[in-house]
Amino acid sequence: ISWGAVDGATRYELWVNHVGVTNKVIYQPSLTTTSYTPTSNLAAGNFRIWVRAINGDGIRSAWSSALNVEIT
Repeated sequence: ISWGAVDGATRYELWVNHVGVTNKVIYQPSLTTTSYTPTSNLAAGNFRIWVRAINGDGIRSAWSSALNVEIT
């Protein structure tokens, strides 16, 4: 999972839901890079992904638009 850098961001918050099954399959609140590789394979199904930037003062941006993906 990767995204573009945001000016002024010192970290990013990533949230991934398995649609209709489990909320917060992945939740990483303090990523310092613009990508994340899950530690295990995601189950088959539909997932929704959001990310937001956080600056050095702890101010969070709005969540990104949701990205919907299907794992087969």
